[in-house]
Amino acid sequence: FNARDGLALRKVWAIVDDDQAGLMVVTKDERNFSINRFDGYRFHPVDLSASTRVEWGWSWSHIAVRSRAGQWWLGTGAGVLRYPKGLTAPPVRMGREWGLPPGNMRVFEDSRGVIWVGQHG
Repeated sequence: FNARDGLALRKVWAIVDDDQAGLMVVTKDERNFSINRFDGYRFHPVDLSASTRVEWGWSWSHIAVRSRAGQWWLGTGAGVLRYPKGLTAPPVRMGREWGLPPGNMRVFEDSRGVIWVGQHG
């Protein structure tokens, strides 16, 4: 798949099956981050409802997780965005005020469903 199919960014970092939205593809390059929904024919970028500018950071792997509970977790350059009600609802920003140091964050869900957040130095 490429730009003709609706993907604005070529680098695909995750493919996720969202039981509400269907097949989702996470793309990222050096400056941009996108989650794209596949409608069976084309990809469509999802508005991430982040009301202010987000510093996505430079991490490449483990930058997005859709948890078993249906929440999306996105690692950024300044913390984590948690979407408890899906990607169309406003996110909860988790950064310094949550005790997270500044820096590129990664997110991971373990086999028990626990979300881990770590800093990639």
